[in-house]
Amino acid sequence: MLNSDIEISNIRRYDIDWLRIILFGLLIPFHVAVGLVWNTYGNTFNADGGSVNNNPGVVTSSLFLLWMHQWRLPALFMISGMGTAFAFRRRTVETFIKERANRLLIPLLFGMLVVNMIFWWLVVYDNLPNDTQDSRDLFNNNPVLWGLIVWAIIAFISIIAFPDVNLHLWFLVNLFVYSLILAPLFGRVNKSSTGFLVRFTKRIIGFGNGFGFLFILPIPLILIELILKPNFIGYTGHGYEFWWYLIFFLIGYGSIIAKDEYYQVIRRLKYIATGLAIIFSVIFLKFYESLGEKGDYYVNGGWANKEEFFHNADTILISVIHSLHAWFWCVAIFSWGAQLLNRPSSNLTYLNQAVYPFYIVHMSFVFLGLFIIRDLGIPDFLIFIIVTIFTFLGCWGVFELVKRKKWTRSFFGIKESSTICSSCNFSVRENNKFCTSCGSVVQKTINNDSFTRISKLN
Repeated sequence: MLNSDIEISNIRRYDIDWLRIILFGLLIPFHVAVGLVWNTYGNTFNADGGSVNNNPGVVTSSLFLLWMHQWRLPALFMISGMGTAFAFRRRTVETFIKERANRLLIPLLFGMLVVNMIFWWLVVYDNLPNDTQDSRDLFNNNPVLWGLIVWAIIAFISIIAFPDVNLHLWFLVNLFVYSLILAPLFGRVNKSSTGFLVRFTKRIIGFGNGFGFLFILPIPLILIELILKPNFIGYTGHGYEFWWYLIFFLIGYGSIIAKDEYYQVIRRLKYIATGLAIIFSVIFLKFYESLGEKGDYYVNGGWANKEEFFHNADTILISVIHSLHAWFWCVAIFSWGAQLLNRPSSNLTYLNQAVYPFYIVHMSFVFLGLFIIRDLGIPDFLIFIIVTIFTFLGCWGVFELVKRKKWTRSFFGIKESSTICSSCNFSVRENNKFCTSCGSVVQKTINNDSFTRISKLN
């Protein structure tokens, strides 16, 4: 989940809030750097950069981006699974699905139909080939009108038919699909905190003093890569990545329903996980470099569609290393987060609210900044700093504007303030006088800066 709903046994888990903020904050410098190092965004921004699918080379900046990309999204999907576990404790299946639709689909539609318009103008339009000059002239006659008409149609259809046009908002699509297909399972778990699934999860996590959490849980990740990766290229959450990220989402959910077992294990594993993460980073990057032009080909998948083999020694090794590398970094991140970040702050609520709108609009400012500055002859490291600052300031300005009205808040997924009924643990809107679940008359008392409690009147 992009907004926070993190509370466990009436004790706020601030570390998960902070990790969400930090990991989403990394999106901005990451996406700015991608536009400078690779040509993922097309020739508009970097005609000389290597494509993600054509080996970006072994330069330090490219390897750093490759390394960072391996664990950043898995960690975010784990956080989303954790948020789902917390949210489901106070919701029925029907309520949860309705809230997911409102919180994910409305911002998705708005982002595609309005915010991503800038993407289309700066990337697609600027890269039209010469033989479509007549089409360019047609748009030039009335570019705003034609752009609105064409992009609205393309964006609407693409939600189902052409997922790639979701661009960076594919994350919302995956989250909604995961929530939809797993809601019945989560509802079953929610009915019994001592049921088989909960007991099984606790046993796996606690097995062997943390051995199960560290080495058994990533087995499904490895199997997905070995079985699906040869035929289904993974890119922006599609192909094998759809199922790969689903496992991270489920692991995040399972970590929270395991409660104390999870936090006891990650506290013990922080040094081991960090050591393994560093070791596997070296192994992954060295092996990637040794593969040469096949490096990205084997990391992203889809080789069986062009080659005469399903697997060879290199593809098996890179699949295993890739999954373990991502997993060990996730464990290290969450273990250190639990120790260092589980503390309140007067800024936490504000930053939590800002995460979603920052995510929705940040790519527009990244593209706009790179587009404006691309021909000024400025060194790349200065472009990186300038565009990163420009993007943060632009996102912050948008957030300050849209957070003030209810209708704009819904377009950008900014969560309304809510309280928690102490009688039934149900989420109640801030202005309600009665709990909509149990009917208790309620009054609010401020518990801390991040959330409030409701008490039944005697």
